[in-house]
Amino acid sequence: MTRTPAGPTPDVRNGPEPGDSQPGAVVGAAASDALTEAVNRLSEQNAHFMAILDAHPERISVVDPATNRVLYVNRHYRERLARDPVGHVCYEEFRGLNAPCSFCQNAKLATQPGLPHYWEFQDQHHERDFEITDLMIPWTDGSLVHYQLSVDITERKRSQRQLEAVIAGTVDGFWVCDLEGRLLQVNDSLCRMLGYARDELLRLTIPDLEAVLTPAEVAERIAVVVAQGSMSFETRHRRKDAVVIDVAVRSTWLDIEGGRLFVFVSDISERVQLQRRLEQNVKELARSNAELEQFAYLASHDLQEPLRKIQSFGDRLATTLEDRLDDKSRDYLTRMRDSAGRMQQLINDLLTYSRVGVRAQTFAEIEPDEIIGLVLSDLEYRLEQCSGRVEVGPLPRLEADPTQLRMLLQNLIANALKFHRPDVPPVVTVSGETRGDQVILSVADNGIGFDEKYKDRIFRIFQRLHPRPQYEGTGLGLAVCEKIAMRHGGTIDAASQPGAGATFTVTLPRRQAPREN
Repeated sequence: MTRTPAGPTPDVRNGPEPGDSQPGAVVGAAASDALTEAVNRLSEQNAHFMAILDAHPERISVVDPATNRVLYVNRHYRERLARDPVGHVCYEEFRGLNAPCSFCQNAKLATQPGLPHYWEFQDQHHERDFEITDLMIPWTDGSLVHYQLSVDITERKRSQRQLEAVIAGTVDGFWVCDLEGRLLQVNDSLCRMLGYARDELLRLTIPDLEAVLTPAEVAERIAVVVAQGSMSFETRHRRKDAVVIDVAVRSTWLDIEGGRLFVFVSDISERVQLQRRLEQNVKELARSNAELEQFAYLASHDLQEPLRKIQSFGDRLATTLEDRLDDKSRDYLTRMRDSAGRMQQLINDLLTYSRVGVRAQTFAEIEPDEIIGLVLSDLEYRLEQCSGRVEVGPLPRLEADPTQLRMLLQNLIANALKFHRPDVPPVVTVSGETRGDQVILSVADNGIGFDEKYKDRIFRIFQRLHPRPQYEGTGLGLAVCEKIAMRHGGTIDAASQPGAGATFTVTLPRRQAPREN
């Protein structure tokens, strides 16, 4: 069954009848209030943002990237410029240029909005340096703008340039490299040292220069420097002309810009070559000492055996034929026996000289008074012959080779007794004192003395100031004394005047440093 509608169907498209309530008006008013509140809140945020920018202690500017016109500069920037550049072209106001600077021309900011870019700028007009932070940000009106923060780094750059000037002028090579060993900065000295141009070196790495370490070993050494903070070592580098040089490296790790190694390099090729020659000379000296020891053995055995036979047969001839020899033959025999005796003494003295430092005892704490007692006992017969006497004062203890110290004192005292003035009994004074870390031993006499212009000569082997018939000896006694003093790390000196005696002064360390004999 069909149902007829009770009345006409309302047209929902028509608005409300007059006098009815209007919900749309309420909604519109609420939306308007919310929009107003949002605008006010945004304006408040913008004002707060602008206040922060204005109070910032560094220079801040905002530029329209489309027109290069300045939209905003903060108070610090305005005070520095002494004017308000808003509305003017940025490159004219800030850089004094007639066209956009290279940074804006490369369009990095436009292609990478929101990513900061860092660069440095030198304001030559005001002689200031700045570190620039650039990025694209939404501005208060919603458009993208070029935001720039400029930090004054003039003092830092001035110090950096001074440091670079010092590094550039140093005689040492210098480089800065990263953790991978890539060279980032080099000075002129390094270029000269390795024979490369600057741009050539900056394309190389440490392994390219190393002539000893492998790339893996270079990486390990860099890791050690990073862990320790610094490291010094020696290695070898290869020049551009393939010549290998020895270098001393001083490397320091600084945690800047992702980590940098600051390295000073010194060419030590000459020093290393000198050291190698010195080591070779030491080997040659050791070989020479071995030959000298062999010579000493030869002198003490092979040479003395035939000499003893000459002396023995000479003695037999003198005994068996003494009554049958005429004066000339007896003179010949006497000369032969005397020469053999001098030869025997010379061999013994050479043997003594060669063994100083070769077959020596170790150093020990000794009492020189005890040594002097033994020396005077050995010289007792000679003292009786010349009616001499030896006066001994207190002597300080010291570390020395007992046998060699005895030999030194005996030679000096015997020398003083030998070179006495005719008809004047010799008087020898032995004294000692401690001066700091040294012991001073003096042997003075009242003998014939000598002219000090010959002072250097008396310590040389086989050098004599007086004729042999007048004074016996081979001229080796003082040479042995000097060698003993030198072995002990000391010195020997003499002071004298003709006819006024002589004083020999031996200076020795109180304590001996550890060494090989």
